Amino acid sequence: MSKSKCKGCGKEITWAFNPSTGKKVPLDMSPPFYALVECPETGNLLARQITRKDIGMSHFATCPKANDFSGKNS
Repeated sequence: MSKSKCKGCGKEITWAFNPSTGKKVPLDMSPPFYALVECPETGNLLARQITRKDIGMSHFATCPKANDFSGKNS
């Protein structure tokens, strides 16, 4: 993995390899991240914060300039 700054928004991103696509993926590694957990008593969905350091989210999902890099400018 390597780190760099997003050329669109300037946020630090971590690059990882996606073996399914054979391409690099930009990841946001900073929390908060949440998992949905169903409460057994009520059936309600609860948001449980994940604090592991090895979980990231695609930067394309969070970058305000993602369309500039998708090849699908709108």
